[in-house]
Amino acid sequence: MTTSSPVTVYTSARARGFANAIVAGLAARTHFDSQTMDRRLLAQHVATRSTAVVLLSRGDIAWDHTELSAIRDAILIGGLDSSASLIRGLAGGAQTAISAHLPFEALLDELHTALDPRDSRARRDNFALMRRIRIRAEEATRIDDLTDREFEILGLVYTGHNADTVARIAHVSLTTVRAHVRHILHKLDVHSQVEACAMLRRSGRGTRRDRLETQIGRY
Repeated sequence: MTTSSPVTVYTSARARGFANAIVAGLAARTHFDSQTMDRRLLAQHVATRSTAVVLLSRGDIAWDHTELSAIRDAILIGGLDSSASLIRGLAGGAQTAISAHLPFEALLDELHTALDPRDSRARRDNFALMRRIRIRAEEATRIDDLTDREFEILGLVYTGHNADTVARIAHVSLTTVRAHVRHILHKLDVHSQVEACAMLRRSGRGTRRDRLETQIGRY
């Protein structure tokens, strides 16, 4: 085992179990002297010598001035529902952001890479990363804006059904299916059904109305 610098995972009470799992996962891979700490103590991190990993639970948080100072060179972990916080944190000097929607072992891989100063992949182009997160969040919002009926039609198209089959399954006319498809393309701001299906896949939903978060992938 190699010895690495200490790691402090800052978390809310709601995500404490996830934070503990991350600490245990890091310990199983490499000798990280890791601990979890309440995110409300993040502002005091500047006085420590550990690497900060900030776990953002569902929803955005407003970084105050002391927190922005504390997260300089920190690693942020969060989902698309925390996109504004991720982007502001990266703009404020955080090292990188990792998708909380990754399968757990893949998340640990990403985190291990980010914590290894010898790995050239540890630092990404944060401007490009912020742009990707912003685009993914905007796409997710557009998907959310679809009606249940539109989502049903898109899901049928996504699974390979043509317009005639969609009409039969959905018990509507072919004219109605085509009208729904036009509305869907307009709402998603895309030009083809292929682009719409690709956006649906990136959102992590597939044919599910609720996001299947482990399918969203890395930013």
